[in-house]
Amino acid sequence: MKVLRKLNLIIAIGVLSTSFYHFFIDSIDFSMNIISSFLALMYLLFGIEKVKEKDGDKKLGYAYLIVALVFFTGLILVFFS
Repeated sequence: MKVLRKLNLIIAIGVLSTSFYHFFIDSIDFSMNIISSFLALMYLLFGIEKVKEKDGDKKLGYAYLIVALVFFTGLILVFFS
């Protein structure tokens, strides 16, 4: 559980630093597949973390997992078409 929380923190810091660099220093050319893959992974990990928590509401975790499933489905459909 602590490893997943640290990994989510690293992802959040990476997103913030990359977006800061992209908007204020120099433009970064990302394809939509890379951004969608990263978002799907991020939502999946956030959902797993929320579902595994002992206390609190797990509905948000399941919502994150559904969003990750939608992203992964979209990526698979684009990959095979």
